[in-house]
Amino acid sequence: MSQKITLQKNISVINSYRAIGILLVCFAHFTCNITGFFDSPILPYIHNIGYMAVIVFFTISGFVIPWWLFHCQYEIKDYFRFCARRLIRIEPPFIIALGLAIAYTYIRTLSPYYNGVETFPTVKQILLQLGYLVPFFEGERWVRDSYWTLAVEAQWYLTMGLMYPLFFSKKMYIRLITYCAILIPCFLVNQYLLHYFPVLLIGTLLCSYVTKTIGKAEYLSITILYLIYLFYGAGSGLLVIFGSIIIIPMLLLYSDYKNKKLSFIGNMSYSVYLMHSLTGTALVNYFSHICTNTFEKIIVVFGGIVFTLICSYVFYRLVEKPSHKLSLKIKVNEHELSSNPNTKKQE
Repeated sequence: MSQKITLQKNISVINSYRAIGILLVCFAHFTCNITGFFDSPILPYIHNIGYMAVIVFFTISGFVIPWWLFHCQYEIKDYFRFCARRLIRIEPPFIIALGLAIAYTYIRTLSPYYNGVETFPTVKQILLQLGYLVPFFEGERWVRDSYWTLAVEAQWYLTMGLMYPLFFSKKMYIRLITYCAILIPCFLVNQYLLHYFPVLLIGTLLCSYVTKTIGKAEYLSITILYLIYLFYGAGSGLLVIFGSIIIIPMLLLYSDYKNKKLSFIGNMSYSVYLMHSLTGTALVNYFSHICTNTFEKIIVVFGGIVFTLICSYVFYRLVEKPSHKLSLKIKVNEHELSSNPNTKKQE
């Protein structure tokens, strides 16, 4: 197995992965989530592609967060600074997007096409959204359904900050105990973060391997163990298996790959994620009542993607980028990025 990634550079291909992934998510949502817009036997396959893109995002997070912690020489005493930094990085854009989502929901109730599906959220529901606690309260829903992945990501940040010293311990027996012990709660609960934990950890194992924390034998054996658990224990199926491993050859063999257009979209992928259900979905939903033939519908879907990218770029410049810059003012420790200043781009 070739190991091409070096420790002192930004991994260019990750932004390309993010760009392709978020475009696939948008395409899947715009074609499959508008009731009655398309009626085709291929819709389930398009939906599956969108879901696989989400799995890829989880695997990337599983790699990127410990990659960044490794380079800033993270220790458990840095935990609260790390959490504060992640909070400032993701929460302000989410709060503003949530406000826009609530306003969008209200505006939809005024539309002559309003079908009564979406209701105005209560104060309790808004607070649950802000704390990423919706999955833990039965019957509660996200203001925008696509925001469910934010809860998984938030849980992942909190967990990895605590477990990083175990996964990256220099003592093999500590790592092996951790690898096996983590599967016990996954078996018992198999929901929320624990349902996707092995997917994220496949990315973490790759990070451990390319940073030479673990050797090839340990990397391959534990990765295969997690894949077996996903298939037989979690019943995730081949789609999740494929989504979990697809980044491995690209990161190992093509880490230097860079495409300006994809990098541009990848840089603002979080903004696209937050905004696509408020912009592109709204546009496609409106025209779904007007367009009747397949060609027109395809044009509408691609128009929705372009509209999403334009709106997301504005959101990125006005909201996400300033939030990111503010988060960088919180130094996790005195060693942060001293050996690799470019790793901050991978957050």
